[in-house]
Amino acid sequence: TLRIAMNTSDISTLDPHFASGTQDRATVDMIFNGLVRFVPGTSDEFEADLAEELPEGEENDDGTQTWTFTLKEGVMTHSSEAAESAELTVDDLVFSFEKAANPDTSAYAGDYEGWSFSAGEGEREFQITLEDPVSPALFLPKVANYSGGYIIPQAPYEAIGADGFI
Repeated sequence: TLRIAMNTSDISTLDPHFASGTQDRATVDMIFNGLVRFVPGTSDEFEADLAEELPEGEENDDGTQTWTFTLKEGVMTHSSEAAESAELTVDDLVFSFEKAANPDTSAYAGDYEGWSFSAGEGEREFQITLEDPVSPALFLPKVANYSGGYIIPQAPYEAIGADGFI
């Protein structure tokens, strides 16, 4: 058993797309994951987390760039009084990134300007298309376990409601 103590009066939100204070960040780090994550102990190396592997960006004929992820099979959401545990889906990824890209529901929306999110061809395939291509060094931090890159499953979020995260 691991027990961690912190002053809960210092926590202002459990919504990772708004978490910016030290206590908020320390808490959401233990609850949410990203498609990729920073390799523990580093700030410039990445590894797959909810995704099966790190993707490569592909240039499209129209000048955009698409990054395709395959969601790991069997990833389960946390259960709560409001929602049972369920397997994470591509629809959850689309919901989460659209939430992160919306200035009404995220403090990090500016990081996703010009990005679009969609289900890919496969059942567990998720795609992010950027208007302007970027390098992995600029892209991967935006989908990692930090800021807007945290994944919030749709059903539990809607069951608890936005106010339930505050």
